[in-house]
Amino acid sequence: MLLKQGQQNFVKEETSAHWYKVMPDGSVVSQHDADLRRARKEKLFPSPTSIEKEVRANPILSRWIKNQVAKAFVNNPRFEGEDDQPYAERILKLADGVRDNAADLGTRIHAAIENDGTSDPAILPFYEAYLPWHADNIETTIGSEVKMADETIGVAGTVDRIVQHKQHGLVILDYKTKKVRDGKAEFYDSFSRQLSFYAGAYRRMHGVLPRIMSVVIDSKNPSRPYDKLYSMEEQQEAYIEFLSHVWLWCSSKDYWPAGKWNPSFPFDH
Repeated sequence: MLLKQGQQNFVKEETSAHWYKVMPDGSVVSQHDADLRRARKEKLFPSPTSIEKEVRANPILSRWIKNQVAKAFVNNPRFEGEDDQPYAERILKLADGVRDNAADLGTRIHAAIENDGTSDPAILPFYEAYLPWHADNIETTIGSEVKMADETIGVAGTVDRIVQHKQHGLVILDYKTKKVRDGKAEFYDSFSRQLSFYAGAYRRMHGVLPRIMSVVIDSKNPSRPYDKLYSMEEQQEAYIEFLSHVWLWCSSKDYWPAGKWNPSFPFDH
């Protein structure tokens, strides 16, 4: 039986978000079980990732997600007598499993880097391939998984690593685990936007502006990471875009966790 348009609603609204609370002593605490209602009540700050997801679509990621759904559909035909809803839920669960497995691999590689080692045999080759890059580039690690907030715009998050780079000085690093094709890593524009937030927040707290760098680890073949140090011009443009996104996010939800503000675009904002 063909159902009329509008009768089926297989994909539920995405309600997950990363929230943070700035404590009276200035420390930043994750609030993973919060929602917008609780955020309003407790003045929680959204993360750069949550803002990016809602304000700026990533066409490459969207295409990848659609491909996973299509593959799950083609490779898993409907069971005899299976109704629409359970079939759709099964297909979406299979597609989500591919995404979740990719995210889990990235989390485990991140943990190995953060903990300076791993006993996980599946992750050890990736960690060992990472080590020469680290030795060549990192003089000292200032902090790992550092929670930071900018109370002037009401955003907070967790940065992968702050380091003293052997060539570039103070640098904020973000590790991304993704498939590398033909020896060329792809660096999304969203990487620099989110990193620029952390650089701006660090400057507000310490009076020094770090450089920003993305480090891509091939999720398929353990190999030396690919890195990109963003120019100061790229960093400035990314920060301007990020501020615009924050303003749009706050305006669309009518929620201003740090009080209503207007974007200001000089780099020393």
